[in-house]
Formats: sequence, structure tokens, C-alpha cells
Amino acid sequence: MTTQEEEQPTEYDLERISRAWRALMAYRGLSLQVFDSQVHSFEQLSAIHQSLIPTLPIRLSHAAEAVEHNADVIEKIADLAGIDSSFDPDEITPEQLEQTVADFPDVVDGLLAVVRDWSSLGAKDRSLTYDPIINALDEAVEDALTAGAVPDRNSFTVLVPGASLGRLSWELARLGLSVQGVEHSYLQLFMCNYVLNGTATPENPLHLYPFAHHTGMIRSVDEQLKEVEFPDSDPRILEGAHFTMVAGEFLDLYDDPEKWDAIATCFSIENSHSIISYIRRIAKILKVGGVWVNHGCLDFRYDDSLTETSVEITKDELDLVIARCGLRVIRREQLRCRPPYAVNGMISEEYESYLTVAVRV
Repeated sequence: MTTQEEEQPTEYDLERISRAWRALMAYRGLSLQVFDSQVHSFEQLSAIHQSLIPTLPIRLSHAAEAVEHNADVIEKIADLAGIDSSFDPDEITPEQLEQTVADFPDVVDGLLAVVRDWSSLGAKDRSLTYDPIINALDEAVEDALTAGAVPDRNSFTVLVPGASLGRLSWELARLGLSVQGVEHSYLQLFMCNYVLNGTATPENPLHLYPFAHHTGMIRSVDEQLKEVEFPDSDPRILEGAHFTMVAGEFLDLYDDPEKWDAIATCFSIENSHSIISYIRRIAKILKVGGVWVNHGCLDFRYDDSLTETSVEITKDELDLVIARCGLRVIRREQLRCRPPYAVNGMISEEYESYLTVAVRV
């Protein structure tokens, strides 16, 4: 079965684990507060206005029931934190409360990540996003085998920074490669572990209502309360595969030169404070002749932050950095993708992205 590598957690890691656990455990209460506020807003309307949409409180009640179901699943995910205590919002410090409220949108986004990575509803977007990477790496493996660089597919090592809920890493492991995914977010890791090492299968799936929170840009009650099953593939079919997940920050964990045959990044290098640091490290840890496959769009995570450092560059500047770090681009393809939240409702947002395949020289 897929395993998650474990090292003795530092005090910093333990705090991050506790923070993620609090965010998951607070999901139920914070979600219901939102719906209570919406009901209160409706009740402030005049009787005439209320009579125009008398079913609104019923819809909000159904959405609250959906959130209660989500919370049952999320609290099972929180159990993976291994924190042996009950959650009492009245006992957390003001600083912890501020963190928990700030992390609430990330928990909601995590539900959309489950849809994207592990449901049939996300299959089309996975095809647009992951398949170009998978196909490029499959070609790279065949080239390595032909050249005698590796004796077999299991010997071809692939690192996946920013692995999120692990689907891309899992798909690469299905090709028979030796794959390690690394993810910094414990919220994502808990959800990933719950899917990969849980008991749910396509024949015996779990259910979520990932759009219950979305009250805008929704056509109908059915869209808001759409039920999604996961997983759509059985994670356990990789029994015995060379596949691990690691918790931590890419730049902190990986520094050994010329160790990896390939590195796959999917909309993750833009999440760094310095994309230049990421590319330099990728070039350092790739073997000579190794392949970096990147799919992204330079939508920088911290570009509008007043408190976080952020180095933002253009595509042309990115090409200069790639070349000056000892990587040679052998393929560039313009693609179109959609964000995870565009799988439901009235949002049909698309954006241009680029697949880049580069070789370490």
C-alpha cells in the first residue's frame, strides 16, 4: 500500500499539525455560523420581500445538513493528526482562533481538491492538467530505457513537489515509476492520507457536498447540493509500488545533487516565495540528462500580499532563469486549463498555461 514517510516531527511541525487539526475540527461550527448569518439576513427582510423567496430558508437548511455530513467526513480526516483530545472552541487562545478562522477557506478549498483529484467529476480537468505531464514523463522513461540510463521502469525516480492530494504522484506510480510526492500543507496531507490509505473504493465510496458553501454563481439548489463520490479509482491497486508521500517544504528537504531522474511540478512553483530558488534547486538535484516537466501559468500565490515576499517573473524571464540554471528546454506547449472551482455552477473560467519539458545539461 502507499506509505507516508515519517520522521520525528519538530516543534514547528507539531504546531502546524495542531493548527491543521484545529482548522478541520472547526469546520462544522464555522460553516454553520455562515448559514446562521444568512438566515439572519433573510429574517431582516420585510415580510413582503420574504414572501418573494419563501423557500430560501429551506435551501439554507438543506445546505447546513450537507455541511453536517461534510463535517462527519472531515472530522475523520482530522483523526489522522493523532491528537488525543477533544476540540473545544472556547478553550483555544485568541491567536489560535484567528489562525483557525483564517484557515477555514483552505478547508473548503480542500473539498474542491478532493473533487479535482479523486472524483469522476474532476476527470476532465485532471486530463487537461495532469495528462500532459504524465505523457511527457512516460516518453522520458522510454528514452532513458533505450539509452540504458536506467535498467527498468521501477528504477526511474520521480519527485513531485507540491503533490497536494497525491493524484498526479499516484498516476505516475501506476506507470511503474519510483515516485515520491512532497507536500507542505498538513491540511492537504491529511486529506491525501485519508484517500490513499483509507478503506473507500469506487465500489464502496465516500460522499461529500463540496459546493454546499457556494451561494453565488449557482443556477439551482441541485447545483449547490450536488453530491460527489470519491475515490473514482481504487488507491490500493498500487500495493507494493514504489510510491511515498513526504511532509515538508521542498527547499528544506531536497538538496542532494544529481539524485533524481525526473521532477514533475504542476501549478506548484508559482506557490513559492521565490520561483528562482525553486528552479535552481530543481536543476541541482536532477541527474545530468534528467528531465523537469512543469505545467503552470505563472499565477503567483503571493503577488498581492503585503506581508509575504514574492519574486514574480514573466514567461520570457522564466526561460532565461531555466537556461542560466543549466536546463535546456526541449519542448514547450501552450494549453488551456480550468481552476478546481470551475467544475460546477455558472463559472466557466479558463486560462492559458504552458507545459515545459527541460533537460539537465
